[in-house]
Amino acid sequence: MGHAMKYLPTLNLWDAGIHSALVSGQLKLQVGQWIYCGDKDHKSRFVSVDTKVKYIDAVHWTGTASNTRNKFIFRAAMARLNKQYDAGQITAKQFRTLAQEYRP
Repeated sequence: MGHAMKYLPTLNLWDAGIHSALVSGQLKLQVGQWIYCGDKDHKSRFVSVDTKVKYIDAVHWTGTASNTRNKFIFRAAMARLNKQYDAGQITAKQFRTLAQEYRP
C-alpha cells in the first residue's frame, strides 16, 4: 500500500535548490501543489515534471480564478492521459477520445 503524499508549503520554483531537486527527481510534488516563480503574489499550480528533459509543467495565473482553474484541470487531465498512454494503458485513439472530454 502506498504512502499518501502531503502538500508542502508554497514553493518558489526559481529557488535553485528547489528547481534542481525537482528536475533531478529528488523532490516529488503532487499535482496541484501551490508554487510560485519568484513572485509570491501570483501563485501557480504544479502539474508535472519530466526529469529526462528537465521540463516542469505549471499553470500560471491567467487573469481570473475561473480561467486559471479550468486551465489547471485540463493540463492535469492531459498529464494523466499522457502517463497512461506512455505506460501502454490506453491507445492513441482512446487518448484522443478522452482528451476531447476535457477540452475547456
